[in-house]
Amino acid sequence: MKKIYFAILITVFIMSGILVSGELTPIMTKTCCIAGVYNGWNEDIASKTCPEPGKGKFTMYIYQEKGCGSKIWGKVIDPSNPGDPMILKGTVTSTKGNCCIIKGTVSKTGESNTFVGRICKVLGKWTVRKGTFKGSGGCNGTFSMTWVRAHLLLKPKIIK
Repeated sequence: MKKIYFAILITVFIMSGILVSGELTPIMTKTCCIAGVYNGWNEDIASKTCPEPGKGKFTMYIYQEKGCGSKIWGKVIDPSNPGDPMILKGTVTSTKGNCCIIKGTVSKTGESNTFVGRICKVLGKWTVRKGTFKGSGGCNGTFSMTWVRAHLLLKPKIIK
């Protein structure tokens, strides 16, 4: 009878990921499958280098390496100037909790901005609540964005 209880106890430990090679390991690994179209909002922070801060909206198209890999790319479109998109290049990495870290650059001729944000699933949609960016023009600020839909384009052009 003791052998049966012991076998059950060992099975429970292994199934819960507590006893595997003497390490604590989770049963499942989290993936950051964030590809899609996002609506976003940004706001500059007033400073000496940004005397006239602004606010704006944007649409971000994120494509992702096969298998929900860490490499991301795409474009960012300002609805007030849709003919002049910025190119997105970056990474997404897993972190503690149910969130991921997204970071990278968005750029076009004469302008380059770096960004970083914590992207989490909120009500089933990937969302950045308060990311930060640093602009090459002297204005830094915050941004937020929410997943709207999947891409209509099935095979995106890879930007190297």
